[in-house]
Amino acid sequence: LLYNLCWQGLMDEAVELIVVDGGNGLLAGLDLVYDTKPVEHSGAHKTCTGRTHVREADQEEVPKDLHNISHASGIREAQRMFRRLVHKWCAQQPKAVASLQMNIEKLCNFFAIPNGSWWRHIRTTNAIVLRFVEVRRRTRPMGVFSDRTSMESFYTRDFSIKYHNRCL
Repeated sequence: LLYNLCWQGLMDEAVELIVVDGGNGLLAGLDLVYDTKPVEHSGAHKTCTGRTHVREADQEEVPKDLHNISHASGIREAQRMFRRLVHKWCAQQPKAVASLQMNIEKLCNFFAIPNGSWWRHIRTTNAIVLRFVEVRRRTRPMGVFSDRTSMESFYTRDFSIKYHNRCL
């Protein structure tokens, strides 16, 4: 897939940042094709997966602190917010803090894009995820019959299969 993108014209020099949801397959492929480009891990995905490391009582407050980091006005403010998060949660949530410390650089790469108006679009893969949800919504069975004819044909077919060799 990545080689196909290159073949279609998305060359290495045109790419400034790659935003991923953290899937290992894509990350491994990026090293082969776009090895020199910074990779941004989706803040929304990190927040969701990070909740598994957080006590249930804190599952509302910790994501708010993460939100403050990703919505900071710049990298310096984000770093300050991160230090505040570490100080606040390191004793209570050591696993969550350790996980974030390993990935904080990959959650703040989008700040390197000079045009700050793009930040809200590129700090997460939510725009892509929402498109996939819509595609799935439109392509799965409707859950209701579109009209009386389709309902009758379904039930006729269903009954003929179930009762094909039975006497009624």
